[in-house]
Amino acid sequence: MTSNWARQDERGSTLGVTFAATLYRVLGRGASLLLLSPGVLYFYLTGRAQRRASMDYLNRMHELGHIPAKPGFWMGYHHFMAFTGAMLDRLGSWLGRFKPTDIDGADGEDFKQAKAAGGALILTAHLGNPDLLRAVATVNRRFRVNVLMDTENAEKYNGVINQLSKSSTVRLVQVTSIDVNVALSLSQAIERGEWVVMAADRRPAHNHGGVVPVSFLGGNVSMPMGPYILGAALKCPVYCLACVRKDKGFKLIFDKLADQMDLPRKSRLEAAGAYAQTYANWLEQAVAQAPLQWFNFFDYWEPAATGDMTQDSEGTTH
Repeated sequence: MTSNWARQDERGSTLGVTFAATLYRVLGRGASLLLLSPGVLYFYLTGRAQRRASMDYLNRMHELGHIPAKPGFWMGYHHFMAFTGAMLDRLGSWLGRFKPTDIDGADGEDFKQAKAAGGALILTAHLGNPDLLRAVATVNRRFRVNVLMDTENAEKYNGVINQLSKSSTVRLVQVTSIDVNVALSLSQAIERGEWVVMAADRRPAHNHGGVVPVSFLGGNVSMPMGPYILGAALKCPVYCLACVRKDKGFKLIFDKLADQMDLPRKSRLEAAGAYAQTYANWLEQAVAQAPLQWFNFFDYWEPAATGDMTQDSEGTTH
C-alpha cells in the first residue's frame, strides 16, 4: 500500500452527494445512474492514478480466476460505474428505500442471533455497500449503529444523513485517533446494546494503531491493527460484514470473527496479525462473490518483488 489513500484529493463533496440524492429521489436508481454516467466517464478518463489502481486489482482477480475475461478499458469503466451505483444504493439506504426482504441473508440465523445478543463490533470493508446494514440491523430491535470514519468529513455526512432521514439510527463518528475518551465512549455504546462499525481493509489515514502485514489476493498488504486493538478493549463479539448487489437485490455476507478478542502483551503484534489474516481470508472470499464491487482506488498492495509485475491496460508495468 505505497500511497496513503487519505492523501488523494477527494473527487467529490457533500454537495455532490446532495445532488445525487435529489436525482435518486426524483428519478430512481436506474435513471440516476444513466444521467451520472458521463460524469463517471470524465472521472475515469482524468483519474489516471485511480484507473491504474482499478486495473491492478482487476488483473489480480483475473489471474486468480475470479474474472474470466481479460480486463481492459471498458471493464475498468464498469468498475467505476459500480462504485457510482453503490453510492446511489448508499443514498437509498439513508432514505429508507430498502427492506430486509431486499437483502438475501438478512433473515439468517447468525445475523438474527447477533442482533439479539446486543453490543458488537462489526468489521466491514470498502466492498459493496455496508451502509445497507441500516436497512436490516434495526428490524425488530431499534438501536443505534455507530459508524467510525477515519476522515474529517463525518460531521458533514451526518448533516446529509439527517437531511435525508430525520429518524436515522446511523451515527457517523470521526475517529482520527482511538484515545481513552473515544474508547470509553464506544464502550458505553456497546453496553447500551449498540453496534460499532468500522472498515478494516485500509491503512489508517492518521497512522493510529499501526499496521500488520497480511497476504491478500496474491499480494502483500498492510492492514490496520486498530480494529483488533479496539476489539480487545471493547470485550465484545466481533463480526465481519459485507453487503453486495446481486441482480435487483443484495446479498449479506456475515460471519463471526471472534467471541472476544485477546491481545496478550507479550505477543500483541502476532495476535493482531493472526486476526487480520483471518479477516483478510474472509474478505478474499467475499470479494470473489462480487469482483466489480471492490472500491479501493489507490495503490493498495505493497510493491511486487522483481519478476512479479503486472501491467495495466495502458501497457504500464508496475
